[in-house]
Amino acid sequence: MEKYYYISAIIKYLTGLLEIVLGVRVVLKFLGASSKALIVELLYKTTDFITAPFKFIFPNVYLEKGVIDFTTLSAMLGYLILVLVILKLLHLILIRPISDKPNITPQNRPKF
Repeated sequence: MEKYYYISAIIKYLTGLLEIVLGVRVVLKFLGASSKALIVELLYKTTDFITAPFKFIFPNVYLEKGVIDFTTLSAMLGYLILVLVILKLLHLILIRPISDKPNITPQNRPKF
């Protein structure tokens, strides 16, 4: 049981970190941050491979100075759903007993 809590805490922490980084990317793109700045370029290059599976799900909306980055927003939602599924599977594997059925043998079967 403790194993589940340690593993789930690590997964939640890493997911929170990922969501924050992707959220910063969304804000920077929305505000039209220049990719010539070193920190912005580093953030974009670091998160490009994370958002790549979601690249063509929704088109981005280009504004006068910035972009509404639906690719990154869908990546944030997609990874959140994936993590919730993984946490549920871990819960089923590590905490829930294998069988919820009582052990009924012919000797202890209820008589009607």
